[in-house]
Amino acid sequence: MLLFLSALVYFAAEPYRKPPAPVMDILNAPATPTLSLSPTRAYALQGAPVRHPPIAELAEPMLRLAGIRINPRTNGLHNETFNTTLTLRKIPEGAETKVTLPLNPKMSLGRWSTMATISHSLTPPRTASSCGSATPRPARRAKSKACASTA
Repeated sequence: MLLFLSALVYFAAEPYRKPPAPVMDILNAPATPTLSLSPTRAYALQGAPVRHPPIAELAEPMLRLAGIRINPRTNGLHNETFNTTLTLRKIPEGAETKVTLPLNPKMSLGRWSTMATISHSLTPPRTASSCGSATPRPARRAKSKACASTA
């Protein structure tokens, strides 16, 4: 019993020790930026993720459903990685545009639309219509009907 009490006093008296400065520098280093390339590879969206979320956020209530932790306030994932800044980069030139965000944002990186790429590649070349203007094929058909009705 005396041995137990002396061990308890010894360990209780030891203060919290911080790791050496090089270890703290590594732990507090900024996270590696996240990057998402557009389907055409012409642009990239870069985000700066939060490395250590606040304790209050980690302590928020969560629902456990089939191994997934859900935040009932947002209906999203609990403790999901989010970005605080977003930057749009043009790939070949490297020109960057900062995306203006509200205060204290919690943004996911987002997803690129493939529809813009598909619709752009499916758009036929501009040709002269029977009415004399250069318009894409669907508009040309409508104009051809209009030209035919007036003739």
